[in-house]
Amino acid sequence: MNDHRRDDHDYLTAKEVAAMFRVAPRAANRWARGGLLGAVRPAGRQWLFPRSAVEAALATPPTVDTSDTGPAAT
Repeated sequence: MNDHRRDDHDYLTAKEVAAMFRVAPRAANRWARGGLLGAVRPAGRQWLFPRSAVEAALATPPTVDTSDTGPAAT
């Protein structure tokens, strides 16, 4: 993996984050746009994800939203 440094913090690209989560890079970009995973986009370039935020997300078990159970059975 390539290490990206900005202001003494480690950052990962969307491709690197995607590999860690085993998803497509587009998914990581959607997470950044949606605020689901902290990221910065310096001067409109590619998203950069703080390594600490990515590692924290990997250590957190996923949650399942059960509030929407779909269409009611009739």
